[in-house]
Amino acid sequence: MSLVNLKSFNDYIMDEFLQEGYVCLDGTCGNGHDTLTMRKLVGKSGKIYSFDIQEDAINSAKELLSSKKLDCENIEFLVDSHEKIDLYVKESIDFAIFNLGYLPGGDKALTTIWDSTKKSLEKTLEIMRKGALLSVTAYPGHEEGYLERNQLKEYLLSLNSKKYNITNLNYFNQKDTAPETFIIEKRK
Repeated sequence: MSLVNLKSFNDYIMDEFLQEGYVCLDGTCGNGHDTLTMRKLVGKSGKIYSFDIQEDAINSAKELLSSKKLDCENIEFLVDSHEKIDLYVKESIDFAIFNLGYLPGGDKALTTIWDSTKKSLEKTLEIMRKGALLSVTAYPGHEEGYLERNQLKEYLLSLNSKKYNITNLNYFNQKDTAPETFIIEKRK
């Protein structure tokens, strides 16, 4: 594992945590790399809900999985806001991941927004089974991302420590605009 970027850390977490048959949520599908990793690890018996408000992102994700010769039968691709997960996900989940900000290579004016993200995280925490993990990476390198990261920190500090363990990974010796990942475990 390399600490060059937080994606490699999230891949490591998924590789160590996910098991065949797990139910997962990709709250920000983007170009599909996390959905791909989840699909490889949960196999055909698992289930993945993959959200993005941009149809181009969902199409890119489908193309990525197809290029890797992986079928998508157990992946529900949803062109909708992650704040509406309760309309689609009716079961407990084992793992969820959110990469906040904008679509890499996409329109930088289209970003996640804290109000929507907060609703989504609240709903995700509700449907997580005990022992489940939620990974949230914030990208404060742009104005909305900076605000969202700060609000995310405040929100996570307010969570009950008897219900959740929260780990924060950041680049301590880098600028305040470096990405930051939070891992939330729903305690057993």
